[in-house]
Amino acid sequence: MDRTLFVNGRYGANPTKIDYPIASSTMNDVIRKITALRLFFPDLSIVATAHVKFKQNKSGKLLNDLCLPGRSKENVVRAFSNVWLFFTEEQDGTAHHIIQTQPDRYNDLLRSSKRFRAAIEMEEDITEIEGQIGGFPKILGKLKGKVIPLKKRR
Repeated sequence: MDRTLFVNGRYGANPTKIDYPIASSTMNDVIRKITALRLFFPDLSIVATAHVKFKQNKSGKLLNDLCLPGRSKENVVRAFSNVWLFFTEEQDGTAHHIIQTQPDRYNDLLRSSKRFRAAIEMEEDITEIEGQIGGFPKILGKLKGKVIPLKKRR
């Protein structure tokens, strides 16, 4: 949206109704170009992040909705084979980082490819534990069937 406002000479101003389709179209073009890289680099993994907002849709159902302009959310979700939700929960005074890989009643846009569903639970704790690494390396290690040791940070 910032780029759209800048191009139209209104950077810093509030967006108007005509700005949203332009921002949506720009986002769709960028996603299409990024995902086209997989044609040239088949082993390429593309990771994109977005924020979610808990809101009520037109039918009254409560959902986590991607914060993307216009119809971009449908196109973005369609472009990726895995759509996951990352969140943090506090348990016993400690923050636990959780990844959710399959849809539930609040997250209908989530999905995982068959190879990830076989290796990863619906909700997986990816918190870094002493002696092991967390996050994506932990998920990829589970996919390959091994625990990746924690490397010393410099």
